[in-house]
Amino acid sequence: MRKLLLALVAASALVTPVKAEDITVAITAIVEHPALDAARDGVKAALADAGYKDGENIKFLYESAQGNPGTA
Repeated sequence: MRKLLLALVAASALVTPVKAEDITVAITAIVEHPALDAARDGVKAALADAGYKDGENIKFLYESAQGNPGTA
């Protein structure tokens, strides 16, 4: 009985939905470059078209390593 209860609790944890306000998108780049900036802006625009608004229901994090492979 104990194993069955544990299995049911574990299964319910796997199907728990994630709320939209919990979404965080992290984008990293090794250097600043116009092509990388355009890709980042394209991702943000596509998500905005899908109804995600930065600061309201999605959070964007962006970090650049400034050319330092050790930081990337």
